[in-house]
Amino acid sequence: MKKIKYIINFTLLICLCGCSGSDRHLLHTLQNELENHVSLAKKDFRGYSVFKLSDITDFEWDKFYVFDEYVTNKQLKEITGVTWDGAAPSRGEKRILFIYKHKVVRYIDYNPATFPLFIYLCGPSEQYEFSKNDDPFCAFEFQENKKYFWAMVPSRCIKNFQDLYKHR
Repeated sequence: MKKIKYIINFTLLICLCGCSGSDRHLLHTLQNELENHVSLAKKDFRGYSVFKLSDITDFEWDKFYVFDEYVTNKQLKEITGVTWDGAAPSRGEKRILFIYKHKVVRYIDYNPATFPLFIYLCGPSEQYEFSKNDDPFCAFEFQENKKYFWAMVPSRCIKNFQDLYKHR
């Protein structure tokens, strides 16, 4: 009986871990796109490369948000106006939540330890909210505390981040 409970619990754990609603294909596409553009940025005299996020998404979106692991469903609704009944990001992960016409259309969960992406706003804000007007984005690599990170910044405000991409 104990063995059966162990097998059932183990199977449930595998299903829960492997059945995330996070769009893995989109995550892989974004990783590849950023890797390509960071490589181009290293060769470009400007220190960054420009790409359109909307070109790599195969769905409509009018805004996206970036959340950390501690956001609750209640906070998410207060911030976005959208009801979310899905699970919170796993410990240490970030979530990019795409919205179209007040509905969640896709999301990506990623771990910055394995995909060192930071998405920056143009100015101070309590929440990382981006609209379609922020597309295209600039991509570049920067170093902090002897670690390398990838950055995405709306191209309209790339000059605000010159200290990050010019001092590589």
